Amino acid sequence: MKVDINVPESLNEITLYQYQKFEKLIQNNEASHFVNQKTIEIFCDIELKDVARIKVADTDSLLVHLNTLLQTKPKLTRTFKLGVYEFGFIPKIEDITSGEFIDLDYYFKTGSIENLHLLCSILYKQYKIDEWNNTIEEPYIYDIHIRSEHFLKEPISNIYGIINYFYKFKENFINNYTGIFTSPDDDLDLEGLDQNEINEIKKEIEEDKKRSEFSWQLLVFDLTNGDLTKFESVCGLSLIYVFNTIAMKKAMKL
Repeated sequence: MKVDINVPESLNEITLYQYQKFEKLIQNNEASHFVNQKTIEIFCDIELKDVARIKVADTDSLLVHLNTLLQTKPKLTRTFKLGVYEFGFIPKIEDITSGEFIDLDYYFKTGSIENLHLLCSILYKQYKIDEWNNTIEEPYIYDIHIRSEHFLKEPISNIYGIINYFYKFKENFINNYTGIFTSPDDDLDLEGLDQNEINEIKKEIEEDKKRSEFSWQLLVFDLTNGDLTKFESVCGLSLIYVFNTIAMKKAMKL
């Protein structure tokens, strides 16, 4: 009995949803015959029971082909259509708000592939031209979880490039604000201290590390002087402005 297989010829024919399923598969399982079969099931639009009926030689050929496709790392795509809407990558990523940066950093840290549809919802926006021919960017007030569902159907070729792009931006950004991001224990000198003092310092360091998952919130909280009603206002400010202010406060010990 002949088995019909839809073999993708390029990354343009592989959706973000398929790519995420594959990523989850290889993260949760060691290499095996089962993983190979599931890989074909995911990318070739075929049921697992039918994959088992494919000749071994054909299976091997398919896996080589799919692996070749997946080794391709697409560059950043600046614009593309999502249904009837056209979306564009943020023209100047350094102009993002502190709230956008905090969300981006969180979703990258917790799984750049798993959360790629959410990352797209932040980095790709709609734009319009006003009566003075200025480009107006869509404000960051929409629900990214609702919008992200639409990105799951997009080809991974349109989307994958944002991962490396953001990593490079974040690396450069952190290098520009080393005074803020450097941990206090990076150059710790314990010479001359007794064991009780050393233990106390280590205890404080451990407590700081436990709070690290809330580091962004603590930075913003500090800027609001503890006023939670101003939290959203600070998150809506330019990232550069916010971190220049934090750096100034730290330098002046305010």
